[in-house]
This record gives sequence, structure tokens and C-alpha cells, in this order.
Amino acid sequence: MNTANTAQSIACQQCSAPARESDIDLAEAFPILRLPILCEKCGQQEEHAEQQRIIAQRKRKEAAEREARLEVIPPEMRRTDIARKDFNLGIWIRVEDWKPSCAKWLGIIGGAGQCKTRCLALLAVKLILAGHRLHWTTAVEFQERVDDLRSDIRAAREEAAAYFKHCKRTPILVLDDFGKNTWTPMVEKNLFSLIDHRKTHDLPILWSANTPPKLILKTGELSLDRGAPLIGRILEASNILNA
Repeated sequence: MNTANTAQSIACQQCSAPARESDIDLAEAFPILRLPILCEKCGQQEEHAEQQRIIAQRKRKEAAEREARLEVIPPEMRRTDIARKDFNLGIWIRVEDWKPSCAKWLGIIGGAGQCKTRCLALLAVKLILAGHRLHWTTAVEFQERVDDLRSDIRAAREEAAAYFKHCKRTPILVLDDFGKNTWTPMVEKNLFSLIDHRKTHDLPILWSANTPPKLILKTGELSLDRGAPLIGRILEASNILNA
């Protein structure tokens, strides 16, 4: 077949101009696919439109993934309005500049009502929207998951194991209300393992506490073997702000 003559005789399906030879060849080679036959101009426009559709689809997927990751943050904290009169704007101004590239973890210490959790939530939202991955948990949830490791229910044990694995490996971990847990030997053992792993692997933790870690150590609730090393690692790794 004389392809040049065929191109002149077959019109573009959109504007009736002579079709591209490549489109004709593909249509003849794969007739069952019913591929479009276009001229050079319409073909380029269609290719550009397809590229834009792919880009838009990717952006929608990325936005949906970010929205899903935001769900790990407590909804009430996620809705925090920094314009509220009772919001601790002073501490937020000091918190919001933290980035994963900082050499230190970030700890916020202060009494109840000082917006520690809200500031961590706002920072977490900012980090997620910037494309970072993080996991949000609390010291109380950590204790509950430790208890689940001994559960008679297999699914609960497996879920707890997956939780600890995720806490260890997530690029950024938020640990809210450190010290509000009960210091059982198993909680202490698993928390030491988590803190030690993340510190030695340069994986940051953002944490809050009502009581300074040194005072937690002085309560005597922690063991002699792990208590001081656990608290010491936190203090060494963290830039601590007082709310």
C-alpha cells in the first residue's frame, strides 16, 4: 500500500484534514482497538489533553492520599483555629518552623490548657500537606497496644505488632501526652525500644508532656536499668519548648 496516498485519502476524524501516517498504520495494524485517526495538529492537541488528564488524575490521587493521612490526627485538633483568644499563639510561633531537616526532635512541656496537642496537630497538618509521612499516637494508646500484645485474641495481637512496627519505621512520629501512661515493665520496655531505635536511626519524634521528663524519672516509677537511659535519650535528642 502507498501510505502517502492513503494518508491523503483518509481524513482526520476531528477536522477532516489529511490523517497522520502513523495513525493510519496503527489503525490498520490493530483494527479491533478502533484507534482514533487524526491529523498532525489534532493529534498533538489530543496528546496534550491526555497529558493534562494524567496530571490532573495524579494530583487528585495525591490530594486524596494527603487527606487520608490527615485522618490520623484527632479531628478536633485538626480544626484548631489559631485566631481563637484562648489559643497559645506564642508557643505555636516557636513550633511551626520545625522541619524534618532539624537536627533535634521537638518536645513541648506545659500544664493543661496550654495548647500543646493543638500545636502538634497544626504542625502535623503542615508537614503532611508538604508531603511528609507521619504517624500520630498518644502515650495512653501506646500502653493499650502493649496490653494488646498479651491479648487472647489473635487479631488484637497482630494489630498491636503492626502498630509498634509502624511507630518504629514511620518517617515522623507524634507522641502526645508522654508520661500519662502507667509505667508497667512492658510499657517501659517497649517505649525504650521505640525511643532507642528512632534515635539511632535519625527518625524524629514530636512529643508533648505535662511533666518534664526529669521529674518523671524522679517519681521512681521507672526501673533503674531502663528509666535513666530512656529519659536521657529523649533529653539528648530533643529541643524542648516550655508552653
